[in-house]
Amino acid sequence: MAKVPDPEDSSFWDLVILGYYPKIVNFIYYLTQDRFLALANWNINSTTSSSSKSFCTITAQINSNQPMIAVWNLSSGDSHAVVIRGFYENTDVSPKVQQVYYADPGDGNYHITDYNWFAGNSSYIWVNTLYNIYV
Repeated sequence: MAKVPDPEDSSFWDLVILGYYPKIVNFIYYLTQDRFLALANWNINSTTSSSSKSFCTITAQINSNQPMIAVWNLSSGDSHAVVIRGFYENTDVSPKVQQVYYADPGDGNYHITDYNWFAGNSSYIWVNTLYNIYV
């Protein structure tokens, strides 16, 4: 059983309840590198990166049963975290199709979108990643 911090401590934690991936517990803390590193306090090993990741990295992580957390900087100036939970690729067509499946705690839904759109568009840009998540 994972230790869960006091969600009332809002001065330090921003709690996102993801509930779709029980292997990672059901709690992910996001937005800054310090909060990513806090996962280690619950014996969740991971790697952080101040950049987006390639579609190849996404496929390798998902094929290893390791979801990824992407943090977007929104054009409004806010940040938002989503969980990458799958992918689809079809290289038999031109142009090839590369899609990302992700869970968005902001609306509580799952989404499928083109990788290039996911990595950045006029609404946001992917700026941080939590990956190599091991429990």
